[in-house]
Amino acid sequence: MSREMTQQDLSQKLGVSLSTVQNFEKGQFPKGEQLIGLAEVLETSADWLLLGREEPGHRYERPMEVPDVTCLPGYEYVKKVRARLSAGSGSLLTSATIEGYYAFRSDWLRRRGNPKSMVLMAVTGDSMSPEIMDEDTVLIDEGQKDIYVGKKYAIALDEEVYIKYIDKVPGKYILRSINPLYKPIEVDLFDNSKSVRLIGRMIWLGRVER
Repeated sequence: MSREMTQQDLSQKLGVSLSTVQNFEKGQFPKGEQLIGLAEVLETSADWLLLGREEPGHRYERPMEVPDVTCLPGYEYVKKVRARLSAGSGSLLTSATIEGYYAFRSDWLRRRGNPKSMVLMAVTGDSMSPEIMDEDTVLIDEGQKDIYVGKKYAIALDEEVYIKYIDKVPGKYILRSINPLYKPIEVDLFDNSKSVRLIGRMIWLGRVER
């Protein structure tokens, strides 16, 4: 897309008045045929437009070759990097090469954190199944590093990158899985021989239909 889709562009594609599009951006929900048309034009689902959530197979993904392309009205791009988060024994694929940019609703992102500190990564392994499956994509907010019980975090140990529950005890992180086949991993925060970096909190999960 070479330029931003304007309100006028959107109104013409939908066959509605400019004021109707302006009302959408002010928070008025489209209904009936307007909702279906808007989902088609924006290449997303009605569920995503109304609720800020997706159904399997309906994630709106548009990889961008140029990172500064202006997004559609009401949406923001989040970069996806090549690093893969391991829900298992640890992934060594930690390249920060950007694979593409993916569109999310701005209001949905901002209710959950700062979009500028968010990044998408793929998951490998089954230690967090059935909640997180192999090949899922997760959205990580690198600005959220306070540890809370019941929240999932991305964490790097040397060159290995994990997605886990984290318990913080004096001098240690305890990395916990969901799959009972995987034992907790203890991380000594005073062991200078290891590099430990809390990347951020997981705030969204995407899964393609298999």
